[in-house]
Amino acid sequence: MSLTWSSELSGYGYFSPTAGLVRIDDERLLRFKLDTSWFLQWVARDLGSATGARPVCLIADRYWDLGDIWLGATKRMRRRTAVYLARTLTGSETVTQMAAVLRMHRTRFGKVILTTSNDLDLTGR
Repeated sequence: MSLTWSSELSGYGYFSPTAGLVRIDDERLLRFKLDTSWFLQWVARDLGSATGARPVCLIADRYWDLGDIWLGATKRMRRRTAVYLARTLTGSETVTQMAAVLRMHRTRFGKVILTTSNDLDLTGR
């Protein structure tokens, strides 16, 4: 749930259609830090990447190459596919950088981009 600072409540809260502005107790606010290296290796392993393969960061803290992974429902359908993971694709600068990196990697067959971003509008970029 998205929280916003409210000077009226002197704290963070959210809007509820039934209750109005609702304050969240400070003790309930937590911050977590993701171990990006572990997460990227976990995603790659879960997709079937070779053990020991290391993701490569292509755009600092935004875009990684997870390597070539054999994807497909059956052995006959499996294809070697370049897999990337992207995050925070809401800024046009990041999308432009990502497109430039993909152009440099254009000789790789089949590309899949996994992303954590919602509501992407990549048209016209």
